[in-house]
Amino acid sequence: MPERILLAPPEQVAGYDELKWIDVWPVWLNAAEPVRIHFRDLLSAGEAGRADRYVDVAARRTFEVSRGVLRRLLSRYVGDEPQALELTEGPRGKPVLRRTGSIRFNLSHSHDLALYAIADGVEVGVDLEKVRPLADLDAVTRRFFHPQETAELMSLDTRQVEAFFRCWTRKEAYVKAIGDGLAAGFDRFQVSLLPGQAARMAHIEQNAGAAELWNLHHLEPAADYVGALAYAGTQCAVRVYAPAAAGELLRDDFTLRERGDLFAQ
Repeated sequence: MPERILLAPPEQVAGYDELKWIDVWPVWLNAAEPVRIHFRDLLSAGEAGRADRYVDVAARRTFEVSRGVLRRLLSRYVGDEPQALELTEGPRGKPVLRRTGSIRFNLSHSHDLALYAIADGVEVGVDLEKVRPLADLDAVTRRFFHPQETAELMSLDTRQVEAFFRCWTRKEAYVKAIGDGLAAGFDRFQVSLLPGQAARMAHIEQNAGAAELWNLHHLEPAADYVGALAYAGTQCAVRVYAPAAAGELLRDDFTLRERGDLFAQ
């Protein structure tokens, strides 16, 4: 099994709260047909119906595997069978577990890779993007980003694409954590994006104090992928696993303890 690599031990994380943790799981979704079928069998009737409404076969298979993986992972944290988990949506559409205590989660996927954040009593948001050329980068930036973010991005002679996706994933992770989606207004808050800058929230609607309540983590789960994790409150122990193939999670001897520790910065 791939293992986690230790980036920073808990005692080096400022404000570390030993009672709170967040696990981040990157999982490859390009599964063989028997693996896809197994994950399809874990879905609820509603999820299976949703999968069947996909016209694009590749999109349907991605949905089946990604939701099956989510159920498989969550089952290890709550102690229930994957099929028994009740997944529903909060008031603003954020996916939640019904009647499972303190476990919270969020997920994102881009191309063949998915990212799952599972937390103990902490509302989390996670986003993932494959770094790729964008023909409309300038237009998207000027439409959605805060003016200061736009100015910083346009000041870069090189590596604009990487900076764009750093910014985009950090903003997406935040709005997913609060459950507002694009309704939150991407241009109403500012995040860091320049090369070498730590991931952080600069301000929320010009309020730096509100921004200080939020933690942002930059993630690079695989080559050519960039992601972000967002949560509010005291810093938690954030453990990021090495990417796993979806089929690995189906092993009978798969346990959450098989992978060492990786603490994100």
